[in-house]
Amino acid sequence: QMYSKEGEIIDFVSPVVTQGKNVEVWMTEVENQMLAAVREVIKIGIETYAEIARTDWVLRNPGQVCLNSSQVHWTAEVEQAINETALDAYFQKLTDQLMDLV
Repeated sequence: QMYSKEGEIIDFVSPVVTQGKNVEVWMTEVENQMLAAVREVIKIGIETYAEIARTDWVLRNPGQVCLNSSQVHWTAEVEQAINETALDAYFQKLTDQLMDLV
């Protein structure tokens, strides 16, 4: 598991065994698991963004997941708003989302 100073916890995808290994080997394995774990929780964050109320989604996920996953959806939504000439409505949606979090 990884622990942030904010108290967020991200589980490794698979455990790292340190017994009988040089420190350079298992520290590299830890680093690889850190990357894999962050990728996995961001993937889950992207997938669950549309399934859960946004305020609940933000509270359930670590900060980095919220930032990165919401940007994926934001990009798609902005593109859609531009294509549909609905930027004013999208601006209002974003304002409402922000106010829901405050």
